[in-house]
Amino acid sequence: MQPGLPAFGYTAFLPLQTPIQHMIYTLNTNPDGTPALDAHGIQQGSYGAPIPRMIVCWWPLERRTWEVDPIDPDVVARYESDIHLLVPDPTVYNKPDRVIVNNLLYQVEGLATDWKSALPFKTASYGMLIGGEVHVRRVSSTGVIGGM
Repeated sequence: MQPGLPAFGYTAFLPLQTPIQHMIYTLNTNPDGTPALDAHGIQQGSYGAPIPRMIVCWWPLERRTWEVDPIDPDVVARYESDIHLLVPDPTVYNKPDRVIVNNLLYQVEGLATDWKSALPFKTASYGMLIGGEVHVRRVSSTGVIGGM
């Protein structure tokens, strides 16, 4: 079994070919089990060690919305700030987990889409095609989500 595969196995025909790192966010608690709060009364959390996972692919949000790609032939490097991941098991990704894709840090946005549930048609199943889709946004060095 490849690292990062779901326990139930991945049976879709699309190969898992892109390695990423997944950092799960958990809320901190005090030794007595009560929530660990900061000076403002907000519960604090922390990120776990990166877990290696394999995904099918990723693509910029612009490809999904059919907007024109503004890339110029003179551009050498470009950072995508809003991307989607095609993953074998979307249920392991939650807001505000973080992922590292191509050495860049992204944060999970919203809820992952589980294509095995056949959205939007309950009688059709896409489980044989893909697992699910996760939307992530770039995190800057200051921790603020933003474009690069």
